[in-house]
Amino acid sequence: MSKSKPAAVDLTGRSDGNLWSCKPSASSEDGLFAHIVHRHTTSSSTLQGRRIRFTRVAFSESSGRLAGCDQLGNVFIVALHHNRFSLLRRLGSPSTAMDFAGSGGAELYVALADNSVQCLNWKSGELVATLRGHSASVRHISMHSDGRFLLTTCSAEAILWDAKQHQRLRTLNGAQGVGVQQALFLPISNTLITCFKDDSIFAWSIDTLQYKYRLTVHDGPPPKFCAVTTSSDGRFLIAGGRSRFLHVWALDTRRLVRVIELPVAVCRVEQLFYIKDNCEGGVSQTIGVVCQDGVTRFLRSDTCRLLFELGASNGRALGSGGGRPQVEPITHASVSGDGHYVASIADSGALQLFSVETVCPQLSQPPVPLVQAVIPEKSRAKTKATTSSRPKPTGTFAMSTTSTSSSAARRSGAGEAADDTSELDGGALLLGSPSAAGTIGEQCRDMFEQPEAPGADQHVDITKLYDILRGYGRYPDKYRMFIWRSTLKLPENHAAYAALSNRGIHVAFQDLPEKYPVKSRKLLRQLQRTLSALAHWSPIFGEVTFLAPLIFPFVKLYSNNRLLAFEICTTLLLNFTQHWFDFHPHLPVGVLGMVETLLSHHDAGLLRHLTDHKVTSAEYAWPLLETMFSEVLTRGEWLEAMDNVLSNTADYLVFLVISYLVANRQTLLRCKALKDFEFFFRHRNAIDINRLVKEAYRLCDTTPADVHPRSEFKPFEPLTKGQYPVFSDYPKFVVDYQRQERDRIRHEELELLRERQATISAHQANVQRHRDEETFQRHQQMLNEAEQERRAQLEEEDRKLHEQRLRLTFMHCVQEYNMFCPRVHGYAFWSSEM
Repeated sequence: MSKSKPAAVDLTGRSDGNLWSCKPSASSEDGLFAHIVHRHTTSSSTLQGRRIRFTRVAFSESSGRLAGCDQLGNVFIVALHHNRFSLLRRLGSPSTAMDFAGSGGAELYVALADNSVQCLNWKSGELVATLRGHSASVRHISMHSDGRFLLTTCSAEAILWDAKQHQRLRTLNGAQGVGVQQALFLPISNTLITCFKDDSIFAWSIDTLQYKYRLTVHDGPPPKFCAVTTSSDGRFLIAGGRSRFLHVWALDTRRLVRVIELPVAVCRVEQLFYIKDNCEGGVSQTIGVVCQDGVTRFLRSDTCRLLFELGASNGRALGSGGGRPQVEPITHASVSGDGHYVASIADSGALQLFSVETVCPQLSQPPVPLVQAVIPEKSRAKTKATTSSRPKPTGTFAMSTTSTSSSAARRSGAGEAADDTSELDGGALLLGSPSAAGTIGEQCRDMFEQPEAPGADQHVDITKLYDILRGYGRYPDKYRMFIWRSTLKLPENHAAYAALSNRGIHVAFQDLPEKYPVKSRKLLRQLQRTLSALAHWSPIFGEVTFLAPLIFPFVKLYSNNRLLAFEICTTLLLNFTQHWFDFHPHLPVGVLGMVETLLSHHDAGLLRHLTDHKVTSAEYAWPLLETMFSEVLTRGEWLEAMDNVLSNTADYLVFLVISYLVANRQTLLRCKALKDFEFFFRHRNAIDINRLVKEAYRLCDTTPADVHPRSEFKPFEPLTKGQYPVFSDYPKFVVDYQRQERDRIRHEELELLRERQATISAHQANVQRHRDEETFQRHQQMLNEAEQERRAQLEEEDRKLHEQRLRLTFMHCVQEYNMFCPRVHGYAFWSSEM
């Protein structure tokens, strides 16, 4: 019986703080290391001390952080690695589904029983947006891998949202009588999957929402699907429902490849999810199945082997007593992004945390080899005899210490050359031959999909890969990414890359959209981030002008994985651009001199023609090197050329330039003007890439040692694990001076901008003052005119008044005259009579 004791955590009355006082240890029996509960603190006697049930839990992509919501709508954020928890927000309604946004996002989507979806900022607790439009409570939330879209599903419809603008884009309703069971995005694609209640599964295009295909079910009783999930690489889809059968489809062939029968105790599948398995290099075949009996079973989808179980059956609790928290039946579960932890909702409403590493250590072991070497029967017998007493190795890729091909020695720094053909499966396959084209897929499928032989040593044989490359001229498209990662030994330093990426956009690439416009905004942002990370890693890359066209094809090729895009660009700059920065900021005179020396040895006539027309290596070699042939080759031709460049040392790139010049000899001899040469080396030309690659190998093998540039280049050195190596192969004083000058110029430009802004502000103020003065003058003039008009009116009124007064005076005089005049006449008359 295990002596380890999980932590019993009670969140009652607390809004934040530590989860436990001492670090808990997981039980080796059941994996439980934490049991979290929450209780009522109200004064009501009926509710006092009663447990508040957790309803949903979800892990973020970054390991160690999860969110849980209880039946009262309290959302908690738990940081396992920091031993902290906090009450994020009180929503007032129980949660029916929840999920974090994609990598780097700060949004947490919580679906509530009132049919709404709340978008919260899990860092600050602020409510970002409320999504409404469902006719029933949301049961499933799916986030697109690039964070652009959100998909929510209820029993009646599925709604596609714009995750940036929080606007509804489309609504998918089930047919009459047929509801929607679940809808989710297919990883690393532009496809979404919908499962309806009639067991029909359809695939749709995200951009156009056009129907793409349908997954069919074998004849028999209806499976009644209610849970669907997909693998992290989007290759497999698994569905389960009201039966003990799981249906597995291969999405590349769209066929049902397997039906898994669960134990007899299972009669219904509640939830399905994939768990990351390091043994598969991050592409998991391990699935978790939450069943109706309260047990979550973890099994391999390819071998149908049950690995372990979590939880307890209904009516049965696991535990050792003595105050130790018991493992209860599980109703809902979520797995961390790294596959180390499982959080579950118990039947009692408690939140349980399990350690997967404790229960199943083999899931945390290093990946198994992708490539296996063909071992003769006699050697196999000897190997079995010598290793029968030792366990089979399960470590990382083990490089073969014996090399059967001298060509493979070139990658490790040796100087021997190889023949133009390679013996594969007992026969010589010439480069570009029909037989080679017809069997390359079979050759690599045998290497990468070879079944694991019991007791046999497994390792990645780089010699075998190099022989395939020399025989076929290229790697198959299906396995190219894996082969490049294996041959370049990319370490995938997540923490180191995150430290560089978190520094933001470098000042040297803030104006990248104007200098190097790209049609896709997403691709432009990723190119800007990759360039900025390179500049933060080494200052020289903030001063190099040709860096963007050099790494752009690799960034575009790895557009779905920023880390791999950065590491392959870093490996390229460390190993395949040696001596390019020795004379910075001038062109790499040493490398161009190597090209000119080799061209003089292999085709002196062509060099003489170029020299006669004043065409130097800066015009005929540097355009090919600084773009890594991306401007003169098509996508397929460029990939084939890079297969060979990345599988050899840096000198092969120089020979590829010579091969390109020699292959186009007749065309170059007809060119006379400098602009014709410049046009030729900046545009695509019709060329046989197979012959070009083969000729580069021939030139490399036939070049004398005194002319061969092999001694000028260092052997291949992969990136170190944990931290990236220091890059200092450049004139530091020049870069420092350029950086100081750039900073000085930037400060002067900022000062000029401030002065210009001040001048503009003063000019605007002066103009405004003149406008105000003109307005004041106009107002004064209007007032004066109004005053003069008013005075004229007053004078006119005075004149009229004076005239009226004179008239009244006259009339008054007339009246008086009329009154006195008779008396006067009478008196005169009377006096005459006397």
